[in-house]
Amino acid sequence: MPGPPAPLLLVVVSRLWVPLWAAAVELTGALAPFEDWMQDAQAASAPKVTGVPGCDLLLQQHRACVAKIAPDQISGVDAMTEELKAKAKVKSAEDMTQECKALRPIAEMMWTDECA
Repeated sequence: MPGPPAPLLLVVVSRLWVPLWAAAVELTGALAPFEDWMQDAQAASAPKVTGVPGCDLLLQQHRACVAKIAPDQISGVDAMTEELKAKAKVKSAEDMTQECKALRPIAEMMWTDECA
């Protein structure tokens, strides 16, 4: 995996010159707990499908997006829903949460601006 892009700007942090991308990484890391909290809050109100809030939110968001941008592909969302429901019956909530966290970026790559 290639390293970070060559910095175009430098910032002073604690009397050291640090590439701007390094400062951005720190800021992004600092925001991660807030993003997790926001996602947890949204997940609590998602329709219960698998019984795992993070998975239920992912399914709700993915279904809504696919319905907007590719309604002919909704059968793929149905298949994903059935697969996650079946897995949720035999896996722990923690395992399912991790699986749905791993699926989220894959689903989000399919989403367009219309899904926002």
